[in-house]
Amino acid sequence: FERDIIVQVELWDPHDWYDGAGGHGWEYRPFNPANNINYTFKESGLISVIDWNAVREKAKDHPFFHTVYDDKDMSITLYYQERFVEKVLEVSLSYPNVLYCVSNETANDIAWSIYWLDFIRETAARSYIPVYVGEMLVSPSSAIVSEYGFDYADLSQSASGLHREPGSNFGEGHFITIANEVDRLTANPSPLNSVKQYGGDLGWTRGPDEGVERFWRSIFGGQASVRFHRPTGGIGLNERSQANIKSLRMITDGFNLKKVQPHQKLEHLFLKREPNDAFIMGEEGKIYAVFFTSSGREIELDISALKGRALVRWLNPNTAEWLDEQLFTGNSTVLTKPGEGQWVVQITAK
Repeated sequence: FERDIIVQVELWDPHDWYDGAGGHGWEYRPFNPANNINYTFKESGLISVIDWNAVREKAKDHPFFHTVYDDKDMSITLYYQERFVEKVLEVSLSYPNVLYCVSNETANDIAWSIYWLDFIRETAARSYIPVYVGEMLVSPSSAIVSEYGFDYADLSQSASGLHREPGSNFGEGHFITIANEVDRLTANPSPLNSVKQYGGDLGWTRGPDEGVERFWRSIFGGQASVRFHRPTGGIGLNERSQANIKSLRMITDGFNLKKVQPHQKLEHLFLKREPNDAFIMGEEGKIYAVFFTSSGREIELDISALKGRALVRWLNPNTAEWLDEQLFTGNSTVLTKPGEGQWVVQITAK
């Protein structure tokens, strides 16, 4: 809290409730009747072996996630699940900088998510403390906000290939995925986060360059916040990620974030652009930022709304260093990035 950092707590991780989950699965869980004295397998409705490989495509088959159904006699297991969540809240409600995400990458029935949404809110209400509750679906969707009343959605899995259409989790396809989920909430905007931006040493994550570009595309597409995933799925908090986080804040410090428009609202300003070359956000007629990917090199931009005089300043996001400011005149400008890799350019009215 003192460092102005927002924490997102994920209460349930379906990955951790199956056998073979890297030494921390169901066979080691205290909720497993074999590991506690509170209930038997028969009393709890739970079973001894849950093979992740057998059910990973339909995680909802785990009886541990059936306790919220009215037609299941699993009240004793639900009782201890509720006590666990209450214990977490007993600690966390003392802090105002906590978001609550029901699950991590869940493919469970939405009834599970809704039950804990209501339970968290009701528990916090007894202490007169407001809470903000979201969910992270393995097939990311912002519809949980408009259809089920969550306060936000976590779209981390937009960068994963699991349950995704080919090409939808990288490059221009990744941006389109983000933009579609943001635009779905146009009538009633709500925060959309990604606490896991993939892009590291694991092959399926497509490497650190793609991770950095996903980081920027998420914000330029209208997400509220984004974070790099831990190694080896991401680059964690290494020097490069720190420089990019700092650089993003250097860019957004120039904006009125309540008025800034994402790329999909300003794309018409590009007079020349190839897919995934560059992305824009800003306040039309006042200030823009354009992010260039590694593959992008040159774009042409309509700056007529800036009244023909624009100050242009380049930022290297991997070092968080500005280049000297330049003055551009005219109704359009060709912007050629000054070096290899990713770059950001800030364009303001003179």
